[in-house]
Amino acid sequence: MGEGRRRVRGRGAGMRKKDEEEEKRKKEGRESRRPLTDGTTLVSEDGTFELGFFSPGSSTNRFLGIWFQNITPKTVVWVANRDHPINNNTTKFTITKEGNLVLHTQNGTVHWSTNATTKAIDTNVVAQLLDTGNLVVRYEKDNDSQNYLWQSFDHPSDTLLPGMKLGWEVTKDVNLKRYLTAWNNWEDPSSGHVTYGFSQSNIPETQILNGSSILYESGPYNGIRLSAVPSLRHHPLFFYDYECDMADSDECYFQFHPRNKSLISRDDCDNFNRCGSFGICRVTGDSSSSTCECLTGFEPKSPENWVAGNWSEGCVPRSKKWGCREKNKDDFVVLRNVKVPYSSTCWINRSMTLEECWGKCWDNCLCTAYANSVIIGKGSGCILWFGDLLDMRHLPDSGQDLYVRLDISQMANQDAKAKGNSTKMVIMVTAIFSSVVIAIGILAFIYRRRKAKVVIWFLNMQLMEYSLSNLTFIALAWRLWKECIPMEFIDSCLGDSCILSEAIRCIHIGLLCVQHQPDDRPNMTSIMAMLTSKSALPQPKEPLFLIEKCIVEEDFGKMMFYSNNEVTISKVGPR
Repeated sequence: MGEGRRRVRGRGAGMRKKDEEEEKRKKEGRESRRPLTDGTTLVSEDGTFELGFFSPGSSTNRFLGIWFQNITPKTVVWVANRDHPINNNTTKFTITKEGNLVLHTQNGTVHWSTNATTKAIDTNVVAQLLDTGNLVVRYEKDNDSQNYLWQSFDHPSDTLLPGMKLGWEVTKDVNLKRYLTAWNNWEDPSSGHVTYGFSQSNIPETQILNGSSILYESGPYNGIRLSAVPSLRHHPLFFYDYECDMADSDECYFQFHPRNKSLISRDDCDNFNRCGSFGICRVTGDSSSSTCECLTGFEPKSPENWVAGNWSEGCVPRSKKWGCREKNKDDFVVLRNVKVPYSSTCWINRSMTLEECWGKCWDNCLCTAYANSVIIGKGSGCILWFGDLLDMRHLPDSGQDLYVRLDISQMANQDAKAKGNSTKMVIMVTAIFSSVVIAIGILAFIYRRRKAKVVIWFLNMQLMEYSLSNLTFIALAWRLWKECIPMEFIDSCLGDSCILSEAIRCIHIGLLCVQHQPDDRPNMTSIMAMLTSKSALPQPKEPLFLIEKCIVEEDFGKMMFYSNNEVTISKVGPR
């Protein structure tokens, strides 16, 4: 029996040793301190993901990437050296004593490396491929994700994996912008022109961009979700997290975790601005098709094209005699369950009530709609939109209320009117001095006759007054010009004392003077030549002040605008 027991113990010890060796082999497969060469791989513990070298399609270039191990064909989710291909198989993937990953060839050429913000304080550092597909660099005995020296989830390629954050984080020590960038083609994983991520602005929203052109935008974050994201209460395929600290603006991200592996479909209403100005997209039938409708109180700009399914020209107000702040005519109707418009030219105050928001919008003739900025509970905060309302869609199980300005005297159902109290709106913005000077040209009507009489209409705008009125009158001139009715910009008090063609020419010249690109603006010599001749003039584009600006009341003291390309923050002032 003693011998038997010894044999059992011997077999047990041998089995334990074998198990330990197997566990060590598995651990070495998912963790590495040694170089990874072409032909060897690193596999996650559950076998879902694999890290190694690959060549996409028929390409002979070599890339280091992560893919699903058991899915055919190979589905790559992350590429390290996507913009720096390797044309041989002598490459090594190593980890330095400082905690950086380096991809280099035999002759020492570095094709890619990490730049860990936290440097390793000892040499016990490993690279590990997690079951989530996240490649991390950490201390060997520290599994706390907060202490990772570096992780691939902070540097996505073209795939959003469960648990990965899509968004940005900007603090004193961190400056992360996590967004997806498409491959150039199936055989070239280099960075393409299509990107997807959160806009780094005071009203965060996700956007798909093709270069600088918007293909899709989610609507702003409203305290619960992005406004265009449908509610998942009835058919939850995944649960998700949003974190947008709009007060401190130091982090904003979206994160999802699927409940199963079902695919989530996409419909045509996701295409940016599918229905044009003042149009709204509605999914029909089996959710595989969609149609466009004009907002209440609006009609197709081109009825023939609209009926033919070409909705790009959008809609225009049905009433042609609408008067700003005219009692019993100028008011708002509420649209339920909609994705709010694209936040290009807008204004936000996070402490206002909805009634105060009504007053702010009603008091400004360029305000076309308003809504709560946060819809938690009874709602709070205020967003105002100026100009055309773009990229709206109906969301039957989610969305929020949007209040749209129109002539309510033509509305059959007066019960939809939004109520509120009128207050005076004064919003301070900065302006470029020379542009403000030229903006007065929009308001200047030059009448050349025997005595070369010059009449300038100031409309209560002072030269050095940096206020929203500068934006308002430029926007009004542009809107009337675009709608081919610039004569409505002329003050009725002038009566028959002006010559219509000359007044319209001055408006035309004024719009040229506030173009976005400096090269498109005429100099003073050209302006004088334009005013004293009848030569043909170039067509104006959208003015400088109206392009991609969303003003946040709390930031007026900072005198800053946030550009939509997420590259710069510009401080503007007189020149």
